[in-house]
Amino acid sequence: MVITEEQKNAIEQFSEALLAENYPPLSGRILGLFYVSDKKYFTFNELVEILEVTKGSVSKALSFLQDHLGIIKFIFKDGIKRRRYFYVDIPSNIEYLERFIASYKTQNEIYKVALRMRGEENIEMNKFLENNIMFNEAVLKSIEEHFDKSFQKTNDHINN
Repeated sequence: MVITEEQKNAIEQFSEALLAENYPPLSGRILGLFYVSDKKYFTFNELVEILEVTKGSVSKALSFLQDHLGIIKFIFKDGIKRRRYFYVDIPSNIEYLERFIASYKTQNEIYKVALRMRGEENIEMNKFLENNIMFNEAVLKSIEEHFDKSFQKTNDHINN
C-alpha cells in the first residue's frame, strides 16, 4: 500500500497530538494510519513496511493499543493462524471514551472533596479548585449532551 504525502503528514499530526495523552509516538502513528486509510485491516508486516519502522517497535506499540487501551484488536483470516489482521475496534473505542469521561467525573468529585477539606489559609488554591470544578462541570455537561447523540448513530450502524 502506498500512502500519499498528505496522509503521511496527517499520520504524524495524529502522533504528535496523542503524545499529549501519553501515547507512545508509534502508537499514535498506527492509529493515524487507520484513520487516514480506507483499509480496515493491516497485517503486522504491512504496519512495519508502511510506517517504515522495526518489528519490535510495532510489537510494542500494538501492545499498548491492545493491552493498555483495548482499542485495537485482531482477527485471523483464511484459516492462517500465524497472520493477524489488526483493526480499530469501534465499540472498544467508544468504551474507552466512556471510561475517560467516568474518570474525568471522578476527578472532579475528588476536587470537590478536597475543597471541602480545605481551610482559608491558601485562598489562591481554593479559588483554583472552585474554578476547576466549575470548568469541569461545564465540560462534562457538554460532553454528556453530545456523546449519546454522536455515538448512537455509530452503534446503530455497527449493530445492523
